[in-house]
Amino acid sequence: MAQAAHAAFERLTKREREAMTAKLKGLALNPALGKPLRGTLSGYYRISYGRLRAVVRSDGKNPLLFVVMLGVRTAGKRDDVYERALAALRQAEPSFGNLFRRHLAAYLAEMQASPEESGQ
Repeated sequence: MAQAAHAAFERLTKREREAMTAKLKGLALNPALGKPLRGTLSGYYRISYGRLRAVVRSDGKNPLLFVVMLGVRTAGKRDDVYERALAALRQAEPSFGNLFRRHLAAYLAEMQASPEESGQ
């Protein structure tokens, strides 16, 4: 997850976190569950739960996702989460490949640091 998305995820209620996690896992296993975005966010998907929106990207080969932005849709505005996702992508100008490699490396390091949680 991108830093802003992670911070937003931590602020969610337990119910929202569980529901969004289930939806993200579903998308990772079945990309047809996400709504493909168009325009400047082409190649990204939207996952929603109530007013929550997540903008995510997959490499299409592995059941792993990179969550670019997570936020609550503001009443009366439809594009606020997507505008923030674009701003975050423009600010950091990350290539998806680099972000994915960093995310995967951090995940593997975390699993090596806590073998009891990974079932080893």
